[in-house]
Parts: sequence; structure tokens; C-alpha cells
Amino acid sequence: MRLILFDFDGTLADSFQAVVEILDRLSGRFGYPRLTPERIARLRDCDSRMVLQNSNVPPWQRPWLIYCLKRELQADLHRLQPIQGIEDVLRELRSAGYRLGIVTSNQRSTVDRFLTLMGWRHYFTWIDASLRLFSKDRAISRVRRQAGLQREAVAYVGDETRDVEAARRSGVVSLSVAWGFNSERALRNSQPDMLFQHPQELLTWVRSTAAASEKSQTHA
Repeated sequence: MRLILFDFDGTLADSFQAVVEILDRLSGRFGYPRLTPERIARLRDCDSRMVLQNSNVPPWQRPWLIYCLKRELQADLHRLQPIQGIEDVLRELRSAGYRLGIVTSNQRSTVDRFLTLMGWRHYFTWIDASLRLFSKDRAISRVRRQAGLQREAVAYVGDETRDVEAARRSGVVSLSVAWGFNSERALRNSQPDMLFQHPQELLTWVRSTAAASEKSQTHA
């Protein structure tokens, strides 16, 4: 593995609570129920398509809802914090020679501002942003081709079932993280290649995979 691509919201940036509060504020405008703790727990068990289908928001209004969410999230950017422990992972991966990138449906300007605030811009060679919710597979494939790598040399790290789906469609390794939007149960049901509870587990897995690959090449 030589290139590791990350989702942004819920994977690198701890934006879950901010997104919940924004969606709750927008509920009156778009006519869906308020987000009670019970409803949030149920939604975390659903994939993104099911969430939209059960939202009571007409299909023609959904792009506007997503636009409003992104706009308000950018305004609340100062509230966002990084996932605890993820910077250590980024630093170690870069030091080990891995190339890193971001593939996200959030706005490029939001991602750039966050990376600047955190001092993280130097970690990432590629940023592919402002995508449609379900078009990440094309972006992953685009970045992979730009990097000149085969599918098995690339992994995509994400916190949602749609990230697993995007990795699978693009033919790269799917790595799920349980510290973001979808619940562990939903992620397991989507059958990623690996599922991690903590950023350090991701780093440990990458190291062990590299060691196993090196050993197999030595004995080949």
C-alpha cells in the first residue's frame, strides 16, 4: 500500500455534533422531524441513502438541504476539532513514506481552512472535494490514476457506509473507522476490509501490512 485517502467529516474532523446541531436547526425549514437522541441513534444505524429516503425531504429539495448544511458547517468551522489521535497517525504515515490525500463531499474551502488552522496542509498531496454524496468512487479512481498506482496500492478510510461502497466500487482497500457518523453495527454490515475503533489501530494495521508485504517479497 502506497497511497492512503481519507474522508474528512467524522474521519479527520470531529464534526458529528456540529452536523447534528445544524440539521436540527434546518428541520423547520425543510419539514423533517427534530433530531432527538433516539432518532440520532437510529439514523447512525442507517446508510446515507436510507437516511435521505426517510427524512421526509422531497428529492428535489435534498441538494438544497445538503448545500445549506455545507454552508453552515463552514460558518461553524471554528468549532471543529480534529479526531483525537489522528494527527499522530498522519505524521507517522508521512514519515514512513506513504502519500496521503482527502476525498470528501464537503466544500474544498472548508477543508482548506481546517487544514490551515490545524497546520496539516503539508500532510496531504491530493484533495478532491465538493463532490456529490454518492460520487466518491469516481474521485478515488481519479486520484489513484493521478498517483499512477494500481488499485491494490490504495486504501480509502471513512466513517460511513457510503465510504465502504465508494472504496468497493473503485476497487481499492476499504478501511472503516467507528469514531464518526455511522455506528459500528452499520459499518460491519457494509463489510469493509477492516474496521478500526481508534486511530492507533489504523496505524498499527498499516505497519503490520507493510511488514507482511516486505516479508513475502523477501521470500519470493
